[in-house]
Amino acid sequence: MKLWLGTLGVDVSVSVEELVGHTLAKSLEAPHASAILRKLLGSETYQLMEEKISPGQSGKLLSEIRSNSEDLVLGAKTKTGIEIGVDTDFTLSLEDSIIVVRKVKKYLRNDITN
Repeated sequence: MKLWLGTLGVDVSVSVEELVGHTLAKSLEAPHASAILRKLLGSETYQLMEEKISPGQSGKLLSEIRSNSEDLVLGAKTKTGIEIGVDTDFTLSLEDSIIVVRKVKKYLRNDITN
């Protein structure tokens, strides 16, 4: 079963069977990996975000962007595909995006100003 979200402006094709299969395989390989994934995806505390590279980040290595980010940078979407940068470091350009985990900011009623 494939889910295509193009009508919503999202150019992504998701295979549910493939996603479940890979998640199951990884959880057998590293039992707590699936728990981390579930925590990320089912959390109201954290957001998984994709952000375009800013002009200030363009031309920098992924490792530099990671070390200067307040967020947890998981990897990047480049013109060649998805990269996690574990075994290699690479330079990012304005056409690229980074995938980050960010803590959701909760605003208290007293923090809201008119």
